[in-house]
Amino acid sequence: MLVSYYSWKNLVKSDFSTLTGLDNTASVGKYAALNINQTTSTFTFTPVTIVPTVTNQNFNIVHSFDFSGTVDKTSILDLKNWRTVSFSYSLTYVFDKTYKFLLDPRGETFHKPVDDDYQNLYEDLERKFILTYENTLTQPTEKLNHPEFDKPEDLKQAWLDSVSRYEKLLIKDSWTVKRFGWIKATASALSFDNAQYIVTGDPSTFDAPKSKAYYTPGLLVSGNYYWGLHSGWNFYVSLFLQGVLKDTFTDIFSTSEWDKTTNLTDSALIKKDTKNVYLATDGNIKTRFMPNTGLEGIVLFPASAYLGFGVDLSLAYNGIISNKATVSTGWLENAQAGLILSFKDKTGKSTINIEPYYQRKRYIDYLLDSSHLWGVKLSIPFSRLY
Repeated sequence: MLVSYYSWKNLVKSDFSTLTGLDNTASVGKYAALNINQTTSTFTFTPVTIVPTVTNQNFNIVHSFDFSGTVDKTSILDLKNWRTVSFSYSLTYVFDKTYKFLLDPRGETFHKPVDDDYQNLYEDLERKFILTYENTLTQPTEKLNHPEFDKPEDLKQAWLDSVSRYEKLLIKDSWTVKRFGWIKATASALSFDNAQYIVTGDPSTFDAPKSKAYYTPGLLVSGNYYWGLHSGWNFYVSLFLQGVLKDTFTDIFSTSEWDKTTNLTDSALIKKDTKNVYLATDGNIKTRFMPNTGLEGIVLFPASAYLGFGVDLSLAYNGIISNKATVSTGWLENAQAGLILSFKDKTGKSTINIEPYYQRKRYIDYLLDSSHLWGVKLSIPFSRLY
């Protein structure tokens, strides 16, 4: 180990939070993402994360609560046309935390600092810490500046944090590789699909489309692995499996615009309402528990001090309720390729990722033509850890 045990745990917690967006000032301490294409706008927001302290325990578990929604077309602010809405709980288990460095203690980049570097650091820290503490006993202004010295347990924590901060600075250029592996399970107990549709065999629905919010709970489990090199190259791979209660329209993002009008004259009319609706052949809307599965791979590489580039490739298969008479289950094959532009602030830290992407949807055992979409994702951030 290059650092003390507390500093190690604190470093792991800080790096993982930066990597996954759990603790980033650019997102007000939380993760957020927006996905826009020609047919839908999807957002994800994590208002609450619970990251444990590492004073007396290892960093392994993260709890979070996620809020997400989908709007037909691209008007993310048109709340009356929300397609889906979901409130979920997620449990993240970090099973691998691996950092590598060169063993030869020559005091050079990628090598362990020499013993004298550590000795000088600890002695200087101890002198400054004791002097600061003594000043709080005699100077009211110093006491106000250091409330962590009021209680013995707070004093211990302040010392650990001080050591951790400077140990990380001492060895920041020693790491050659950083790796993380984690499993994330997300339970969507409150999830609804607000479907508005017209039944082609029921003329009464032409004037007033039917609307119903279908309950769509689900459970998603993903395995994730990341490894990053000091050179700036980053690699990420993810596999996921999901089971979710779906209705006839779930994942079939192909709607038509319905307009309610009032005639003024034979040649003039007023548009009173507009909705995005589905066309159903009959009123028998089905629900069924269906699987989703897929994988994603990301490669990020350095471009400049203020901009990084990356490639994002993914392939997913979503089970759908077939509209064919001969089969009950169909599949939506979703292939996607994106180019990541990772913008950084003046200190070199990632602030936001913008990802233009191309998406191809192909239907298997379902009567609907394939579609090709262009879109853009905004996220904060998937970044390098050096």
